[in-house]
Amino acid sequence: MRHCFSCPSHTELLCTMYSKFVHALSTKVIDEIGLLPVLPLLSDLPVESAPFYPLVVVGTKLGIGYEHLSTLLKQAKALYDPLADHKLLEQVTRVMVLIKPDNYTAMNTRKKLVSAHYISIQDELELIDLIFTVPKHTKSSVAWYHRRWIHQWHQMNSSTCSMDGMTLEHELATCHRATTLYPKGYYSWNYRHWLLSLMVDASVLQKEYHYACGWVKVNVSDHSGVQHLERVVEALRHTTDTPLTLEDHLAWLDTLIACYPGHETLWYHRRYCVDAMSQPKGDCAHHSTHHAFVRDIIRQNGITSFSLDKSSSSAVSQTKLAFHFGVWLCLKERNSGSFDSERMKYYLEELKDTPASHELYTLMTNNSY
Repeated sequence: MRHCFSCPSHTELLCTMYSKFVHALSTKVIDEIGLLPVLPLLSDLPVESAPFYPLVVVGTKLGIGYEHLSTLLKQAKALYDPLADHKLLEQVTRVMVLIKPDNYTAMNTRKKLVSAHYISIQDELELIDLIFTVPKHTKSSVAWYHRRWIHQWHQMNSSTCSMDGMTLEHELATCHRATTLYPKGYYSWNYRHWLLSLMVDASVLQKEYHYACGWVKVNVSDHSGVQHLERVVEALRHTTDTPLTLEDHLAWLDTLIACYPGHETLWYHRRYCVDAMSQPKGDCAHHSTHHAFVRDIIRQNGITSFSLDKSSSSAVSQTKLAFHFGVWLCLKERNSGSFDSERMKYYLEELKDTPASHELYTLMTNNSY
């Protein structure tokens, strides 16, 4: 049986928006906020949602119509007074950052409230968790910086000098959820880079390495994810316990390149691996293995038996990427005894009809070969 309610006027709805939003946050355990492109009819909602309408409260979920966001934010700003009572400041700024987290004034006010112990660390972290349930808010640089500040402030003002295991797990899970909601999110990955700097245990680093590899495997074009993987590899290479061997990592990467042809991100990661293997003196002795990999890709016209995408466009892209990688290897070898001018000319000949690149220009305008 459908519940019927009398619908308040448009003016009545708007003038009570702020109070209804605060009432919902205060009386309900809200764990997710959704932005609604179309507002449902009051008669279509559960009876318990009626007191909050035009907000939609169903269980632990709170929905806000797009058309009401500006009104809600405007009402909150009108109540903001930096000299107001701390309880009102906390309430007003909470509404402001939930609607628009890139609000420096509101976030800085909340920092002052946290510093004065009017807001607990746990409550503030839970607020940021709630902010990040809105997908577009996961790309808020202000919110991510505020979250980092909370942890750093807590560590400076407590006997705890590092983040405990459970907290670290929660923070990593927060990053994962954010990157899932908003793929290729720079700021969530940047925050995870910071978390990586706090990982001192080799087993935790190994777990992070497997996570990063797993992410890249299903997001092969995500430059941010690959950059994080490179940071994890660097951290593992400098650990004394179970250090990572680049040969094993490269074997994993080559399988990935073969499975997913035509993805530039993976080939650029291969360049990182070659550079890392050449440190500290720029040794090119191992380049013959990399040239062999290039020849194998070219010989098979970019597609191998492992390739999951066998389309002609992917084959062409894979072959071009292999040739470009070969040119890059030759550039690295120019000042070593392993430079092969004939091999370089072969790579250039195959790429002569492609758009000019810095690598090609450097080689073609130098007469030393």
